[in-house]
Amino acid sequence: NLNAKYNAIWQADRLKKTIQKKFWEERKEDYKSILPIIPKVDSTFGQQHASDIDQVIKKASLVIDRHQNSNYIDDAYTLIGWGRYIKKDYKNALETFKFVNSIDNDPRSQSTSLIHLYQIYIHQYDFVSAEKVGEFIQSLDLNQSQKNNYLLSRAFYPQSKNEIIPTIA
Repeated sequence: NLNAKYNAIWQADRLKKTIQKKFWEERKEDYKSILPIIPKVDSTFGQQHASDIDQVIKKASLVIDRHQNSNYIDDAYTLIGWGRYIKKDYKNALETFKFVNSIDNDPRSQSTSLIHLYQIYIHQYDFVSAEKVGEFIQSLDLNQSQKNNYLLSRAFYPQSKNEIIPTIA
């Protein structure tokens, strides 16, 4: 567990934070239109930073390959799903996040993967699936960070349907 968490997971999480920082630094806002609550990741961003994203996936995969009995397998799959999400490989990201929720894991990883799943469904305009996941997330006990992410996602849901009043509420 120590090797899994403080070697591969820690390094992958650090790379993830660096990529997220680059995303916000490189993002160009279009102030002529309504700003999205959760911006879509450009396919060009995923291509430009593909090697960094692949490193996140590779580091997280090490935990799965070398530490099968670790308590951090679900964290590794969550990082892999996030990498696929950023690369706009939505199909595999959905499968990864669904798998995280199918294994017996800690509620923190399950909640995080469900929020990512919710966001992917919204980005794909699959509102029926997004509603089902959103209802399930409401029944979970979320920490403050997860609650913030979920509330932003919940506000993004009506925005993606061009419903401005519920978005504001």
